Amino acid sequence: MKIACPPSCPHLEQHETFQREKQGARYREAWIRINADLRDREEDLQLIFSLEYLLMKAVERIEGLTDEQVSAASSELLGRLGPIELVTQAPSQLGRLLWEDLAPKLQQGTLSRERVKDGFTRLGKVAETLRDPEAPRAFLQGLSAHLEGILPEKPQEDPSGLIITPDDLRRTL
Repeated sequence: MKIACPPSCPHLEQHETFQREKQGARYREAWIRINADLRDREEDLQLIFSLEYLLMKAVERIEGLTDEQVSAASSELLGRLGPIELVTQAPSQLGRLLWEDLAPKLQQGTLSRERVKDGFTRLGKVAETLRDPEAPRAFLQGLSAHLEGILPEKPQEDPSGLIITPDDLRRTL
């Protein structure tokens, strides 16, 4: 049985947090297994982290994405990163956002097509490991939890201005 909760539902938020933590543990296990051969290759590990961060930032700009859509965008990118750029269909919104961030770095030579292709292939293997028809956002939840564990926390902004919004009041309650 499925219940259509509105986005503001506190139970939905609690469920999303629980699932993110659960999928985060699965993500880390898959990530370690798939990237074990990179243990002493700091530069490659840093690239994969950068690609994860790039992916998460793009995903945050598009509401309601599923793992399936991320896999499709990743496949699009892999086609574009090959020696001959193969574009078989119009890129998805996510694929377009990712390419807009990657293309300048590839053209400048600050990123290697082969290394980026390898990084996205590895992320695709993590996504495939987490694929679950019952949890269409398992990979995205795991990626989010994984990055939250690595990145430093953002400091809470102090609303010290003269204008107080309803959101500011809700945060203090």
